[in-house]
Amino acid sequence: MKGFDLQRIFGRYLDAFLPEGHPILEDLAARRKLRIIMGVGAVVVLIFATRIPVIYGHTPLVAHVVAVMVSVFVLALGFIIWNRARYYLEIGFFMVLMATGVIIFNSYHIGTYPPVNLPYAVVMVILLHFLYGRWIALLVLVIQWVVHFPFVFEDEIGGLYSPDRAESVPFWRIRHYVNVLVAGIIVWLISEAYDRFRNESESKLQRLQAMHQQELDFARTLQQELLPSDNGVGPYRYLGMMRPAVQVGGDYFDVIPTRKYTWFAVGDVTGHGVQAGLLAMQVRSLLQYCLNVQGMDRPASVLIQINNSFFDSIMRLYQKSFMTFVLLRMDNRGNVLYAGSHLRIIVYRKKTGKLESYSTQGFWLGVNRLEQNRERNLESQFKLETGDLVILYTDGFTEAENKEGRHFGLEGLFRAIEVGLKSNEENLEALQAAVLKEFRAFTGDREPTDDLTLLTIRRSG
Repeated sequence: MKGFDLQRIFGRYLDAFLPEGHPILEDLAARRKLRIIMGVGAVVVLIFATRIPVIYGHTPLVAHVVAVMVSVFVLALGFIIWNRARYYLEIGFFMVLMATGVIIFNSYHIGTYPPVNLPYAVVMVILLHFLYGRWIALLVLVIQWVVHFPFVFEDEIGGLYSPDRAESVPFWRIRHYVNVLVAGIIVWLISEAYDRFRNESESKLQRLQAMHQQELDFARTLQQELLPSDNGVGPYRYLGMMRPAVQVGGDYFDVIPTRKYTWFAVGDVTGHGVQAGLLAMQVRSLLQYCLNVQGMDRPASVLIQINNSFFDSIMRLYQKSFMTFVLLRMDNRGNVLYAGSHLRIIVYRKKTGKLESYSTQGFWLGVNRLEQNRERNLESQFKLETGDLVILYTDGFTEAENKEGRHFGLEGLFRAIEVGLKSNEENLEALQAAVLKEFRAFTGDREPTDDLTLLTIRRSG
């Protein structure tokens, strides 16, 4: 069957089909205990369900008892799933007690030495130690020893030895029973040592995860703080947003005013996460350096220099990454000169009320080194009138899918922009909010799998 993934289904079962973000799934110890209960419970059901016909042929009463236990286990596991793992530890403890009772009942019903189910006592020690700690495991182990001790005196034809024959108990029985007792203690000690080591490891891992999360949160905050905001100066008003798919994103936008021009840039590093975010920040630094320190005034020249530095960096890091990037230079008269290779630039013409789009025919950053003096072949231009809008974005919008697997696409983005323009074309915040609303209506409850960036620019004067 298409899409059938047995391993994924089994993993979801072990987690009781809990939704992502459930508190138990966020706690390593709790998740481990839930998986032990669900996994061991399923194994017990499968093994004993297949053994019931065999047991029935020899001891029908025991077969009926085992069938009841299997039925109760199925109901208990189903209740854990249905109730989203509420009281799962209590239900698991009830299942262990029931299994222990069946083991003891079976041993006494058959009445031979060694007891047929005595090896399960050691299994119980390990299971209880992992789930409920050392003292419950030790208590149940002692109970198992006490309950099975009378079997040492079981005679050949059933019943206990009489007191006057107690001295005739075979020595091998005493030795066997003591060996089982010692083995139980050793297993308990090994479980204790392993449990202590595991708890220390999990505590250390959780501390490291907490530190890592703090660092990611700091990186996310820093990345957001570095994004520009409109100060109301100059002939262009703008509003931008960047929402990473994870803590740190590989999308980037920037606005840099210089003495003669206002520069707008949008880019998207392959992938997302810390590596993509760091590479995007490197491009930001290179762009600031080219425009503010070197005073470069041609978009293609800037991109060639950024590309070569970016390429050298990823080669030194032995990484295979590239970045789609477009850089627009706008002057006070609305002339726009741009270069780069990115998604189509959307332009809204206020006079006609129409949306246009312009292709970007340049190069991706980081693919290879480029020679200078190619600038004029890499640049294109258009002109903005007062009130016209420019919308720049990344493929997190166009490649997003709905539950039917259809892409939002450029057509969906056009429709969303048109809806926003009809509601309030003068307010950039309202326009952007309308676009996001239409986008969320299309994708539904599906979480974005890629970073989302949207930069809206208006020529105001």
